[in-house]
Amino acid sequence: MLYFCLVTKNRYFTGLQLLSRASGRRAKARSRSGLIAATFSAIFALLASGLSPLAPAEPAEAATVGSGSCAAVVTNSSTVSTATENGDCVVAFKSGSNSITLPSNVGTVQILLVGGGGGGGGGTVRYDNAGGGGGAGGVRTVTLHSGLGGQELSVVVGAGGVGGATGYSGTDRPASSGSGGGDTTVSVIGLQYVASGGNGGGRGQYVTEGTNGGGGASGTPTSNSGDTANSGGAANSTIAGGGGGSSSPGLDDGTGGSGTASSLVSSTTFSYLGVGVPSGANTFFAGGGGGGNDDNAQTPAAATGGGGRGAYDGVSATVVAANTGGGGGGGGSDNVDREGAAGGSGVVVVRYTLLPTYTISYNANGATSGSAPGNQTKTFGTNITLASNSGGLVRTGYTFLGWNTQANGLGTNYAAAASYTSDANLTLFARWQSDLVLAFDATDTNSFASGNAITNLGTTGASNNGTLSAGIQVANQAFDFPDNNSSDYIDLAGTLSSDLLQDGYTFDIYAAVPSSGAVWDRLIGFAVDDGTGEPGVAGRQLTISRDGSTNKLTLHVWNDTRTGEDYAWCRTDADVFDGTMKRYTVVGTSTGCQVFVDNEEIAATETTVDKNFIPPSGSTWDNLYIGKSNHSNDLFEGEIRSVRLFSSVLTPAQIDLIDSGDLTYTTVNLNADGGSLNSTP
Repeated sequence: MLYFCLVTKNRYFTGLQLLSRASGRRAKARSRSGLIAATFSAIFALLASGLSPLAPAEPAEAATVGSGSCAAVVTNSSTVSTATENGDCVVAFKSGSNSITLPSNVGTVQILLVGGGGGGGGGTVRYDNAGGGGGAGGVRTVTLHSGLGGQELSVVVGAGGVGGATGYSGTDRPASSGSGGGDTTVSVIGLQYVASGGNGGGRGQYVTEGTNGGGGASGTPTSNSGDTANSGGAANSTIAGGGGGSSSPGLDDGTGGSGTASSLVSSTTFSYLGVGVPSGANTFFAGGGGGGNDDNAQTPAAATGGGGRGAYDGVSATVVAANTGGGGGGGGSDNVDREGAAGGSGVVVVRYTLLPTYTISYNANGATSGSAPGNQTKTFGTNITLASNSGGLVRTGYTFLGWNTQANGLGTNYAAAASYTSDANLTLFARWQSDLVLAFDATDTNSFASGNAITNLGTTGASNNGTLSAGIQVANQAFDFPDNNSSDYIDLAGTLSSDLLQDGYTFDIYAAVPSSGAVWDRLIGFAVDDGTGEPGVAGRQLTISRDGSTNKLTLHVWNDTRTGEDYAWCRTDADVFDGTMKRYTVVGTSTGCQVFVDNEEIAATETTVDKNFIPPSGSTWDNLYIGKSNHSNDLFEGEIRSVRLFSSVLTPAQIDLIDSGDLTYTTVNLNADGGSLNSTP
């Protein structure tokens, strides 16, 4: 004999059940050939109507459900309903497979899982044997605490079990038991929580009434078959749903076991979501199905909490199905052509709190290029990693050091990519450190007023103040070194690390260098003291001077850590010294040098193989001179108005832009002897 199975919308029919529906209340006595013919006829009729058991389901598309702060993305919105309660977000999943991506600021998450209810058992006509009620799905409540922001919950809602088919004359057409409900599961971050489906109700057999179906367990399938002969046991919220009721000859069918209440949300909210069975202040889930009745005069009872009534041939002549929420299906009756009722589908209800959030914003704070990072959102109680300089912020003449809570840098410092722990909004400004290492100027009263002391206005080398030798006078708004100088120079205090200059450097010097001055007139002389007094170690020097007895400028960098040539020379091609006050800007990088005279770049020849003008790293210069050599008696003759050293590569125009901001110098007139000021700014 051929056997057919047809699946239609949320119901499953065997060939025998199709026959039952097609034939209605036909005579109970049928031949086997008549059964087959009716079965085929019903199948073809359904196919002709457009139903196809082989048609694939339409793929679900991700969609946003809820609104405002409770908006969330789910895989399939058609089987989802949402609500809010006391500021919390509530999402109910009613069938099938789905998922929800939790908001980034999610706090505590509570989940109610109910397994699918078992189908009621079919009754056997003629021999007055009713089917047992289906067991309810298991019930489970899980509480997950914070740390789930942005995580995905995968949801599978257990379907209700199929009711058993009606039987006729136990030997010719036996009734079938109801099938069990499907398990309901929720998975997140590698963990899975399960509420098992309820067991199907027993079939009514020849001479034997249908037994009750056990309730589904919350974790392991465990029978909850009832504590009396006729009625299903009550649900246990931590173990199982209510058991299905059985039936007894000539008596009312057994009442299904009572369901369990959930306090996850209010009864009103459960009702709005369309799940569970409201009853006063509580909403019940997972009631066992009632057993089928054995007597037309009897009215089958329903379980508290969503279990279906047993089928009966009363005024309405209907089978009462279980509600969504895992109730068991009612058992089939014995006096009419009734199959068992389907079990109620399970449900998953997710309730979650939303934690406060805080905005972290960034300000470029005077950057000349690049962009500040975008805003960040911090969730209450969760640390966040602050932005790095991801937008490539650059400020000419400055180095990015991180962030500060004030534009002037006097607030609280935060390193780039540091951890921020406070629960508060925050605005961070780019923190800039000036690349100005040394700054001495005879025309700036902040640097020099009178006497022999000069103050370094540089940021990085702030301790490198200078002392003028007794023979240096102040004239023409400059430090005037004597002719035929034999002992006078400017000695800078402290030390200076060559590591500051590893990314390149710029000297900016205003000086009047005579056209017929001393051989190797020395403007700058930095060296490492070798411990024996002057001169210092020649292998770790940086100098700017006259090139021999010519009027050309030269930059020398000695590096005894290199193989081959241990120095780099950069010499102007043309004469640049003529005794007048000029601006000399000298730049050294790892790939070459540049020389500007009065803001114009002039040609220079580099006499080194690899053209590397970066001093050896790790050197500490402790002989820091202006106007003096470190390895000979070469001194300076002429005038020096100002010396500035930057730990970055700059052009004169870029330096002037810095001057117009933070480096405004105050120019004053001096007496001829340089002793005191004769006017004020």
